Amino acid sequence: FFIKVNLLTPLLISTSESGNIKLWAIEKLESLWELNLTETNMAGTVHLSSLSFSKRNRILCFGCDSGETILLKLFCVSKDMVDCKRIEPVNHQYEHTKRVTDISFSDHFQMFVTVGCDGKVKIWNLRKRLLRELVIEHQMLHAVAFTPSSILIGEGHEISLIGRRVF
Repeated sequence: FFIKVNLLTPLLISTSESGNIKLWAIEKLESLWELNLTETNMAGTVHLSSLSFSKRNRILCFGCDSGETILLKLFCVSKDMVDCKRIEPVNHQYEHTKRVTDISFSDHFQMFVTVGCDGKVKIWNLRKRLLRELVIEHQMLHAVAFTPSSILIGEGHEISLIGRRVF
């Protein structure tokens, strides 16, 4: 179960491992919208493993146990309606090969980064085109976060810094 809050909207996003997504109005904790990714996915069952939200671009990103990342662009969010569209990947061969453990957006750089159990750091643009892939051998990657000038990676019991020149 994952929860993210967008204080600019103000929305709360909750998910379940089985692929259910809910958007909530924070003030009243009122459910605005619900979607089951398993029911809408042609590939079959979706097991969610991570979640992130781009505040400026209104994009939800979900990481899956399969290594897939699913992006949903929110066009309109109101009490009566949520209009969204799935952003299809440029090429599925660039997905992670194992579970996606974390996702982070940078609205400043207009990109997002994913890390996974396959030991890979993948940097994507907002159209889900792979920009850069880094392999960190022999480590399971647990967490990722953008700073104003770098990317922080949680690997094993260490934290690594990827400088802006690399991405």
